[in-house]
Amino acid sequence: MVLLVGAGFVAGWVNTLAGAGGLVAIPALLFSGLSAHDANGTLRLAIIAQSVVGASSFRRAQRLPGRPLLAILPLVIAGGAVGALVATWLPERVLKAIELGVLVVMALALLVRSSSVLPAADEQPRALTAASSVGLLLAGFYGGVVQAGVGLLLIAVLCGVMRFDLVRGNALKLAATLAFNLVSLTIFALAGQVEWQRGAWMSLGSMVGAAVAVRFAVRRGQQAIRWVLVGAVLVAVVALAWRSW
Repeated sequence: MVLLVGAGFVAGWVNTLAGAGGLVAIPALLFSGLSAHDANGTLRLAIIAQSVVGASSFRRAQRLPGRPLLAILPLVIAGGAVGALVATWLPERVLKAIELGVLVVMALALLVRSSSVLPAADEQPRALTAASSVGLLLAGFYGGVVQAGVGLLLIAVLCGVMRFDLVRGNALKLAATLAFNLVSLTIFALAGQVEWQRGAWMSLGSMVGAAVAVRFAVRRGQQAIRWVLVGAVLVAVVALAWRSW
């Protein structure tokens, strides 16, 4: 119980500000006795809990853009539904390879050309285009298959392509994550790959972590979140490379 609540708190904080909190949450669920597929499904319960808290907190702080969200949601929901169906039978080694590949690309983008992912302070967000639509579909699909790291991929689209600042980008990310994980959780539950009691304990910690992270984001702004994002990507790449090796 203590392990799951603690891992949920860390994952909730990291996921709200950046992503890849699943790299903390999944090992905790595995250590508690779940299989890889059951851990992947059970994690969705905690993700939903932290997304509800995070998105609603950003909305109260007037940092969640309403109109862009309406355009984003159908794309990520469609991608997430297909991804979750694929994940119920995909071999674990393939899941790991997908995770590592996505995070390595994200790390290189941040280190080599951070402006491609992080907008300038005076930039205005862009409307949805064909490129951003495809990116959101792929992000939803990836999130349906493996949750770990999907926040980083959504940030790449919302901030890198659509040019939302990191505060509003994270707010949109949480709302999108909530939407497609509601669909994903249903699919995993029907496949018998959700352990509700363990998921509830992790959800408790993740909600507290998300609430603390939103306060940090609203008070400190984009520059502080930037370093959390860079750190999360680098740690995620090292962790996944070590696990795969």
